Amino acid sequence: MTILLTLFYAFFMSFTPGPNNILAMRYATSLGMKPTLRFLVGIGAGFLTLSIFSLFFNTFLLTITPVFYVILKLVGFLYLLYLAYQMMFTAHKSKQTTEKHPTFLQGYILQFLNPKTILYVVTAMGTYVIPHTVHYLALILWVAVIALLGFLASYTWAFLGCKICRFLVKHEHAFNLIMSIILVILAVEILFS
Repeated sequence: MTILLTLFYAFFMSFTPGPNNILAMRYATSLGMKPTLRFLVGIGAGFLTLSIFSLFFNTFLLTITPVFYVILKLVGFLYLLYLAYQMMFTAHKSKQTTEKHPTFLQGYILQFLNPKTILYVVTAMGTYVIPHTVHYLALILWVAVIALLGFLASYTWAFLGCKICRFLVKHEHAFNLIMSIILVILAVEILFS
């Protein structure tokens, strides 16, 4: 039963809207899948690093959670507002100038600034994995599963963005506005949760 709960939690947290998925869709819609792939691999590598970090330092993180959590919320709030601003007000320039391709490093670093990813990984490891797993091989497998789900979720959002690209390009302003509003809502939710 614990395995099913863990998988359900990991799947839900990975595939629901958040900075990773929204940016993956945005980049894939405007640039295509191939230029977005480095960014997506960076997301997966960031998930892997955070999962490993959480595996080894979960007790420490949970001990300092009140301070860590407040700082994380504030940084995450500001970063999501920045992303919303970038998406809304710099997206129109992509028609006039060449938009830069997202990099592996951007996808990787995003994981350390993304409160949804950090809280997801710390909670998954601390609540579902570590207390119910005895064998080191099983712990390593869970780290890989969490990282893989993070990558697959963003890849899926990017792929779907490419598939409905014509529609999104035709309605680019509305799409960017909606995605920006979602990021602002996520930022406010993080700040007041």
